[in-house]
Amino acid sequence: MSRKLLRAMAGGLVGLALAVAASAHGPTTSYSSSVWRFGDDPEAVRVSLQARLSDLRLVAPALGGDSGALDAWLQSQLQLRRGSPCSAESASVPIPTADPRDHAREWSLRCPGQGAFELSVGIFFDALPGHVHVARIVLPGGDAYERVFVAGSEPTRLDAEGGGAQPGIGDYLRLGVVHIFAGLDHLAFLLALLLVATSVREVATLVTGFTVAHSFTLAAAVLQWIEPHASAVEALIGLSIVVVALENFALTSSRRLGRHIVASLALCGAAASVAAATGHLAVPTAALAGIVLFSVCYLLLQRHTPRPVRLRWFVALVFGGIHGFGFAGQLVELGVPAGRVAGSLLGFNLGVELGQLAIVIVCWPLLRAWVHQRPLAVQVGSSAVLAAGLFWFLERSLS
Repeated sequence: MSRKLLRAMAGGLVGLALAVAASAHGPTTSYSSSVWRFGDDPEAVRVSLQARLSDLRLVAPALGGDSGALDAWLQSQLQLRRGSPCSAESASVPIPTADPRDHAREWSLRCPGQGAFELSVGIFFDALPGHVHVARIVLPGGDAYERVFVAGSEPTRLDAEGGGAQPGIGDYLRLGVVHIFAGLDHLAFLLALLLVATSVREVATLVTGFTVAHSFTLAAAVLQWIEPHASAVEALIGLSIVVVALENFALTSSRRLGRHIVASLALCGAAASVAAATGHLAVPTAALAGIVLFSVCYLLLQRHTPRPVRLRWFVALVFGGIHGFGFAGQLVELGVPAGRVAGSLLGFNLGVELGQLAIVIVCWPLLRAWVHQRPLAVQVGSSAVLAAGLFWFLERSLS
């Protein structure tokens, strides 16, 4: 076995270790939401909270199965003040959820005194630095606005009267930036694309294709033109990373190895499609088979093209659409109010683009300096990305 192959395999093992470590510390992105309802009584506030059970088990393992202790801990992580801390007026009670994986509770607060309300959120951030919490403030007349909390967020002043309430476009812009930086799978896909990009023009083409596609599918999902299956989308995002990593190998290897890569992808893809059809993978068979067929045809087309790198914008466009559905998942699950959809969508998408642009500006020159004229460097980096993508695909499609 050649030293080059051994080095590439070592890179793959490093990537697998990174993927396992990322999984052991929780999902790439997670979120929770709360609703703060202000009524005619200026001292009474009704609070409801919804979060993933898996996140709760991760951040509060010492509480075990004691639901009372868990609910008390949750209340302590959401602090509303009006000069002094508001006090719980009632014990929390369960509320129904559409997803059995969610934990939802509701309780009442009493906030005597005068002046502005101030909300601080500490939930999840120590254990899950990429966590996002969206607080919706419902005013006495029924109008609402949102505030976004991430790690390091300062306590936020709330306008319970609605006079200065804003739709929160800036908050959603920040949410988009956080989402792209906390989304390890999106970062892996983007970096895999950049590994073999050799010019500013090529980078601009790739980023444009990715941006156009994910902007469209993000809007389509949030506006409910299309309702993708969330878990299937997450699994296919992992598969998209695998395909781009294999493409990098094909572009930097001999034609013979390129044929083996295409054949291996076709064989493994066919096996995965059969597993999906028999219920062993939680991915729609047609979607999985379609992605595999597209990928095999794309790699075969590359082999007969004088400048195969010029085709890469197409794979960025196609897979960018899948990633757009992944971006939309957070906004859809958080339930943006109808009157705030346009503003939240605009702010969130701009945030994603700004985060993506910052990553490209910082990372691409560093990648070029590392892989310049060195195919082995591309293969080591791609093997790490390949291992991570394969891990994410299997973990998400088997769960």
